[in-house]
Amino acid sequence: MNGIIVGFGNMGRLHYSKLINRGINVPIIVDSNPNNIDVNAAIYTKMEDVPSFQDIDFIFICTPTNTHYEILNEIIDKKIPIFLEKPVARTRREINSLKKLSNMFIFVGEVELFNEDLKQFLNYNKTPSKIKIKRKVDLDYFLKGNKPWFLNEELSGGIVLDLMIHDITLLISKFGIPKIKSVESSKNKFEINDFVKTILSFDKFEAEISSSWIENDRKTPIKVLIDIYNGEVVSIISNNYMENKKKDAFDNQLDFFLKAVNQNKLPYNFDLFLKATKLCLDINNIINVK
Repeated sequence: MNGIIVGFGNMGRLHYSKLINRGINVPIIVDSNPNNIDVNAAIYTKMEDVPSFQDIDFIFICTPTNTHYEILNEIIDKKIPIFLEKPVARTRREINSLKKLSNMFIFVGEVELFNEDLKQFLNYNKTPSKIKIKRKVDLDYFLKGNKPWFLNEELSGGIVLDLMIHDITLLISKFGIPKIKSVESSKNKFEINDFVKTILSFDKFEAEISSSWIENDRKTPIKVLIDIYNGEVVSIISNNYMENKKKDAFDNQLDFFLKAVNQNKLPYNFDLFLKATKLCLDINNIINVK
């Protein structure tokens, strides 16, 4: 198999490494800043510069969120399977336009849907009385003094579209689309909101979810806590991300992607991710009005 990676930042490099480790070729990389790319591939700064897509089996899009829509429209007519990092788009207008692509092969990189640590939640088939999800990230641990693109809300949509969307996608995939009951947000360490909590109302229960970039935990810099209340509390803890272990959540996600390409069948419909992104934009609208 041969693939193209568009965007060679942290996520692009992560996917490149995992593909190469499996013996899968990545002969082409597209990135607007080619000077920092030191891998064995043909490097282009724009998709339109790629001379040929012959013998290309898939394309990974790992660029900032605000570029996803444009890149998708550039390559969708190639009829090549696409891996698109979450979230799918940055604006409601883009989401509405992308609905026409619901039947295309677009695998969205929402890693939590393939996280072995969350199997108990993914397989949960009861109606809870309440759910609490806390997603805690020690962002300083990863930044190391740098200022990445996702701290620019115009590019990323901020913490809601970058971090909270994981849990919103998980909830919608199991329980459908909720109504927003309340939203709280605050700026603590960073120039944009770095803590957000929302309460979502489903048909028979409420879910309280919070996302934080301000934790101080060097040992476990990414951690997810899920409490499911249904007579008893089912607590799930996950820290299965980019760790030095034989197989992590990103490996599992890649397994599902390669299987989907081989079988030409997606594990989740693209429409799920459009709905999750739209709900995140609705939460952001409430934050911005306050």
